[in-house]
Amino acid sequence: MTAYAVQVEKADDLIVDDDHLTLQPGWAIFNDLNGIALAIPTERICGVQRLDEAAPLADDEP
Repeated sequence: MTAYAVQVEKADDLIVDDDHLTLQPGWAIFNDLNGIALAIPTERICGVQRLDEAAPLADDEP
């Protein structure tokens, strides 16, 4: 599952798991197995960042 850090104006940051983030005019829509789980108006969003798991370092990398 893909995780996103969502910075929302005048609110705490959110961590949301969603493999199918949808951006529509005016809305960022996060889904779960049952459909829409969270919809945030884009004017309230300060930023969205995908959180990737860190890949393990190879033996020859510092």
